Amino acid sequence: MPNLNIRTGPAPSGEALSRHDQYYISGGDLHFLLRRTHFRVHSYFFRRESKYWNARLAGPVSPGDNPKPPGTHESTAFLVNEDPEDFATFLWVFYNPKYSLYQAPLNKWITILRLATLWECPGVRDLAISFIDKISMETVQRIKIYQEYKVPREHLLPLYIELATREKMLEREEFRILDADTLFSIVRAREMLRAPLPADGGRNRDDSISPLREEFTDDDKRNIVATAFEISAEQVQALKLKGGRPDTDKGGS
Repeated sequence: MPNLNIRTGPAPSGEALSRHDQYYISGGDLHFLLRRTHFRVHSYFFRRESKYWNARLAGPVSPGDNPKPPGTHESTAFLVNEDPEDFATFLWVFYNPKYSLYQAPLNKWITILRLATLWECPGVRDLAISFIDKISMETVQRIKIYQEYKVPREHLLPLYIELATREKMLEREEFRILDADTLFSIVRAREMLRAPLPADGGRNRDDSISPLREEFTDDDKRNIVATAFEISAEQVQALKLKGGRPDTDKGGS
């Protein structure tokens, strides 16, 4: 279990504490303190959705050892080093009053994805990824987000194919966003997909970029880009079974 610098015990002395106006729920049985803000929520969601929190909450407690087990009272709240509003955004997934209607801007979904990754919540991760995938953004920005939060590589392959097969080269700003390994693989894939330049170096063309080889099928292109990025044949096959793009249905637990 990762060490996330989460402690229990009384809050640090100093400024007065406050209760979160939405997520201090009277029927809740699990207490968190983030900076100066108390949260009281239902442990059911954290036990069900989070491998990390399920392990923290399942620790053995012998009768009489501690009248207030960790997280069961304000005085033994879990002290979490996260922004209170980021935590509230994460809780919204569980307490959304609109049931299956999840609408939030990109920054909210990135926060949810980050905390779901940190706390090992696979169902919440799937939900966040599915909605991020539907939000319009530049391809390189999507790649950066997916790489940072370790989204499965089969989600990334269609994005790599898009950059490798497009006619225009990467622009300066795109180079600044992507890391060196990704840039190397994109350049490698672009070279593998293209015919050699003619003897005149392309001076008679509008630009000096070779066209894609005409004999390559879509499967050929997919496999070549996967090879450049060292994506396994199993991952490629899983993507093909999903119709060439990751599923974007609402994720579940």
